[in-house]
Amino acid sequence: MKKRKIVFYLLGIVALAVALSLFAISAAADALALKKRGDETAITLGEDVGVIEFSRVLKDNGIINMPLVFDIYAALRNKTEFHAGEYTFSADMSYDEIFIAASGKKERRQIKITIPDGMRTDEIIDVFVSNGIGTREGFVAALCDDYGYDYIPQKPDGRTYRYDGYLYPDTYFFYSDSSEHAVVSKLLHGFDTKFSDKLRALAQKNGMSIDECVTLASVIQREAFYTAEMGALSSVLHNRLHSRTLRRLECDSTVGYAWFVGEYEGDFLSVDSPYNSYKYEGLPPGAICSPGYYALEAAADPKKTDYYYFFSKSDKTFVFSKTYSEHAANLKKYGVGSERS
Repeated sequence: MKKRKIVFYLLGIVALAVALSLFAISAAADALALKKRGDETAITLGEDVGVIEFSRVLKDNGIINMPLVFDIYAALRNKTEFHAGEYTFSADMSYDEIFIAASGKKERRQIKITIPDGMRTDEIIDVFVSNGIGTREGFVAALCDDYGYDYIPQKPDGRTYRYDGYLYPDTYFFYSDSSEHAVVSKLLHGFDTKFSDKLRALAQKNGMSIDECVTLASVIQREAFYTAEMGALSSVLHNRLHSRTLRRLECDSTVGYAWFVGEYEGDFLSVDSPYNSYKYEGLPPGAICSPGYYALEAAADPKKTDYYYFFSKSDKTFVFSKTYSEHAANLKKYGVGSERS
């Protein structure tokens, strides 16, 4: 008889241990939202909502499964105050995420932002705003602030933003509550770091200020599909800038930028904008995008050629020419129906 009692006792202990283990697993799964899925549900909390009432509302709406566990966890975490208002919850939220949402505070998290080479300033703003960082109005204001870089001139006439071209394309990490000023400052620091003393010396050697180099690099970035051709393309543009008779760059990318930032009517190339390099000589008033390192390097240190003309074939590679007659012959050879560069 004693042995039977001992067996039942041991079986009872095992059953209790199994039950407690299952309870612990279920509790952990509910608290951490493991394997839970559900649609978002809007719940309105009134004034002075207590933990017990809150947990029952969450249970009734399918957000949590174990309100008692929620009550205990809330007590251990000292989460007793929930702000009145309408909140959105879902079953895949952990208890801690529910507490954050119901506190009326936003969770501070890190966001990975990648800015590709050749992105325009307005497009960069859109990337941050779409990731929940800042507002368009806030970024426009931040782009008027001074960040202490004396090589960036005050906004010249006709330039869209003073810092066009200087918001360096790269991968960054920002906090979700980063200010627009902090974002712009970090991107400008990225440029200041990447545009090395070597590149500055090369630009100066080729008779260019840093701003002129950035502006030219932005055109190279938007024109060239292949990095390997940037140096030759740069030589064409440098040659034209130093020419007495061919000082118009004649690049479609500059006209495309004019249409991007302005509202015009009529023929593509006839737009009356200082960015129209078919109409106006020399560099546009500012960069048309944020160029990457290789475009900056090509602008600062072009290949040495006698090319003055170029056009793009269907495979996006360039054909370069020294004279207009050679250029026209190449256009005909490759079946390109326009004499535009």
